[in-house]
Amino acid sequence: MKNNKKKAISALLGMALTISVLGGIFAAPKFTDVPANHWAAASISKMAEGGLIAGYGNNKYGPNDKFNIDQMATIIARAKGQSVTPQGGYWAYNAVDYCVNTLKCLPSQGYISANNYSKVCSRELAYYMLVTGLGKGPNGDAPNAPAITAASIPDYADIDGAYQAAIVQAYQLGLTVGVDSKGTFSPKSDLNRAQAATMFVRAGWTKAATIATEVSNGLTNAQLYDKIKAMGVWTESTNIYGDSVLTAKDAKYGGVTVRKSDILLEVFMPEWNDSAWGDISESLYDSNGKIKYSSGYSYEARMLVKQIIEMAYPNDKAAAVAGYKSAFMQEVWQGEGECPCFFDWIDGRAFMAGYTQESHKFVVSIFELNDKVTYNEYKATAVTPYQGTYATKTGSWENAIKAYELTKW
Repeated sequence: MKNNKKKAISALLGMALTISVLGGIFAAPKFTDVPANHWAAASISKMAEGGLIAGYGNNKYGPNDKFNIDQMATIIARAKGQSVTPQGGYWAYNAVDYCVNTLKCLPSQGYISANNYSKVCSRELAYYMLVTGLGKGPNGDAPNAPAITAASIPDYADIDGAYQAAIVQAYQLGLTVGVDSKGTFSPKSDLNRAQAATMFVRAGWTKAATIATEVSNGLTNAQLYDKIKAMGVWTESTNIYGDSVLTAKDAKYGGVTVRKSDILLEVFMPEWNDSAWGDISESLYDSNGKIKYSSGYSYEARMLVKQIIEMAYPNDKAAAVAGYKSAFMQEVWQGEGECPCFFDWIDGRAFMAGYTQESHKFVVSIFELNDKVTYNEYKATAVTPYQGTYATKTGSWENAIKAYELTKW
């Protein structure tokens, strides 16, 4: 079972992700030392609203104060949904331990203590931690710069050898453009707290991820599978791996399937049916703009999957359905090679919805009830390479609106 679990996690990680990691709603403190006209006021406010920073107390943030290594570790830990608790008298112990030993984005500075980690964080270490621990975030809209190379950075040779590759990647992801018009990086310079907030906002990390909490009621995946089966719209079979599979019988559902494995209950929505569609270069639409062939993207198929999601997350249906809809709509408007995805902890279990390029299917993954271990393993490893958008797309995409009846949810 352990090997099967690793395979399942690897399969999930193979899905290119644009994850909307949604935290709770936080009331942003009004920092009296950050006036509205401060150059970093907007970034500091976003970070506070998202629960990634809290200031010193007494409504003070200290924008010009030096930014320490343990403060960097704390923001990364919160972005990944880790609680920040003290140990051995050191307030940031578990955040530092998480970055050093789990994410491995922070090279050890020695024994985990304030003496070793409450030190000023250099730009090179900060960007190394950002790139290796988080990458580009769900709200990262800075343009990529893939043409940037080491030769493009004037002071590349001054960067610590262990950090050089990550710094180049930071430029390529648009996380930094350097400190001047030449693209100079200034690796040994210290960061202050205002600059740190701006760095995270530019990278697209503005919200603390949800911390997994167990629920005392709810269906296990085995119970959920039986409840789905009882809907009476399926035929049941067993695949070559011994997993139970339900396939929707009616063509209007476009071949939607449900598969139960050791740790996941997955719902597959085929974008198209190869055997039915044949040469997809021909017109797919009838005179009314409706799609001619069965598809797991149809309104009927989407509503069937919505019912399953509501069964799995009965106490927070709205959040799960919203994540499903968001990722699905982004998938419809995706650019070539983009595979948007939503991932969060909802109502006692992890939930993921996203597109897999290999099989041309939209997949909803329902994790086992109260399985915090798998949720945290996946959350610690997932990196978000880009953000999908759809709100302003028009033109040829209007065909998809008609074909899949996307105005109906």
